[in-house]
Amino acid sequence: MVVGTIYYAVITFAPFGISHNIAIIDGNEFSVQIADSIDERDKGLSGRNSLGGKEGLLFVFDESDEYGFWMKDMKFPIDIIWIENNEVVYVLPNVKPDSYPSVFYPPQPANKVLEINAGLSESLGIMKYSSFLLK
Repeated sequence: MVVGTIYYAVITFAPFGISHNIAIIDGNEFSVQIADSIDERDKGLSGRNSLGGKEGLLFVFDESDEYGFWMKDMKFPIDIIWIENNEVVYVLPNVKPDSYPSVFYPPQPANKVLEINAGLSESLGIMKYSSFLLK
C-alpha cells in the first residue's frame, strides 16, 4: 500500500487473473496483473499464499516518483523491481515478510513497480538497465 508515496506489497487476487498482461524483462515473460487503481495498489499481494512461477503484480503510476513499498500482511518473500518507462532502474531482491514495518525506496524515480517471486531477478539476470516491455 502506498502511504503517501509508500505502497505495501500486498493484493488479494480473485484467482490470479482479472487483468492479465505479459511483462517482458530482457526476454523473460511474466503473466502480470495490473494494479493501476488506488484500491488495487492498497491491497497489493496481501492474502496470497504465493505467486505462480512466472506471475507478478505490476503497479502502474501516472507520474514517476520514488514510491516506497513495505511488506505489511505479506506471507512470502518477493523481489521488487522499479521501472522507469521501459528500463529497470532498481531491483531489491528477496524482501521478506518480517521486514515490515521497514519501507523500501528506489534511488531514483520510477513509474512502474513489478513484484515477482523472491530469487527470480537473480536467477534470470534481471538488473538495473534491463529492458522492460508490457504487452
